[in-house]
Amino acid sequence: MKCHLPTFSLDKKSMVVSLDVLPLALLEQAAVTEMPPRFAVPITDVEATEGSEVEFECAVTGTPVPVVQWFRGDICVTPEVGKYVVSQREEQGGCHSLTIENLTQNDSGEYKCIATNRAGTAETCAVLTLY
Repeated sequence: MKCHLPTFSLDKKSMVVSLDVLPLALLEQAAVTEMPPRFAVPITDVEATEGSEVEFECAVTGTPVPVVQWFRGDICVTPEVGKYVVSQREEQGGCHSLTIENLTQNDSGEYKCIATNRAGTAETCAVLTLY
């Protein structure tokens, strides 16, 4: 809202105040409607033994809500019974996780989580080491 200085009528008995007010629809358009993804909690390196399971967890924010994908190296990880479990809990602030079951030496390496929306992309990486 923009205010102009008051002016007085010619008889000096009344004051005229002029206000410039934007319609509500324009104000809503001016609000922040897009925000690129950002990892509030990134994934971290994990050490584990063969046969066990590990979980990478992260929390991501963004508007619109980002789409999250998991990768092992450059290969996209898809849910697989007995191996990979991908979960998402938006009600807990955009929490995402990748659980890897029945670990073998082949599972060791770099894992990354990539979050994307129309405002941008963010990435977090971690290493799984088996001993």
